[in-house]
Amino acid sequence: MKLFSWFKKQLFGNELDELQQQKADQIGHRGFWLAWVMLLISLFAQSIAGAPMSQMAAEWVVFMAMCVYGAVEWIRNGIWTIADSRPSLRKNLVWSATAAVAFFIYLLVRNSRQSWWEPGDWWGAAVGGVVTGLLCLGMLQLGSRLYYKRRRTLDNPEDDTPDEDTEDKPQNGPDAP
Repeated sequence: MKLFSWFKKQLFGNELDELQQQKADQIGHRGFWLAWVMLLISLFAQSIAGAPMSQMAAEWVVFMAMCVYGAVEWIRNGIWTIADSRPSLRKNLVWSATAAVAFFIYLLVRNSRQSWWEPGDWWGAAVGGVVTGLLCLGMLQLGSRLYYKRRRTLDNPEDDTPDEDTEDKPQNGPDAP
């Protein structure tokens, strides 16, 4: 057992002071977002270049794993954004519209390799943008509900119910705690 404790201390021991721990957390945070953005850019660039999905599959799996992990952990810990702003319908509409416009432009650029001015490409991109915006809004609203539910749980933890013996006792007598 002592050998396991020694290895645990050697591998996972934390001898950082509070400032060093904050810096390490900040480095990890920036590294997560750098990897996320670089994977997103890589997936878009490969898609626009016409790479087959089989070539992008591994990157897509890692990207989606990062998305799911981040969303689950932030909501589980009651965090919406790093700025600690609260989610609202207005903010969710703005982000959904941003995603819709970005996806519309992405589809236009990707389809421009075949024919830029074909009306079918514009309508297809518009429908793709609208569907993306609606899906994004739905997911953000779901995330908002889960966030507020979790915040209520974290902010107002349920106290242990009093024992049956203490319910009937007066709380302001000599026996009061």
